Amino acid sequence: MKYLLDTNIISELKKKTPDQNVVNWFEETDTYDLYLSCITIGELKSGVLKKSKTDVKIGKLLIKWIDGLMADYEEQILNIDLETCEIWAQLLNIDSTNAIDGLIAAQCLQSNMVLVTRNIKYFNMFDIKLFNPFE
Repeated sequence: MKYLLDTNIISELKKKTPDQNVVNWFEETDTYDLYLSCITIGELKSGVLKKSKTDVKIGKLLIKWIDGLMADYEEQILNIDLETCEIWAQLLNIDSTNAIDGLIAAQCLQSNMVLVTRNIKYFNMFDIKLFNPFE
């Protein structure tokens, strides 16, 4: 099974004291089955750039962490292509309230992956495979 990690999962793993259920699931899952969305990279970088405005030192450390993530997952980062956008267009007709979540759902459908997220309720309507490791 292949898993697409939502931003909240990656962020959880970076916390000083992450949820033990998430840590356990992550450690038990083969790294080669874990994927990131280019959207997750964008969301992480956006948050770090915002943080850098108030704490330059932490911002630099977090940028290094993101660069490391991108290197570690280089072959496992899903990009957005024409097929993704065609699937996304269909999903927007189901729910257009959060276009970003729709794009992530489209990537899951396109690649036949399970979305690993804490925010199950934002994706239920898309009929994709979901897993919440917090539970």
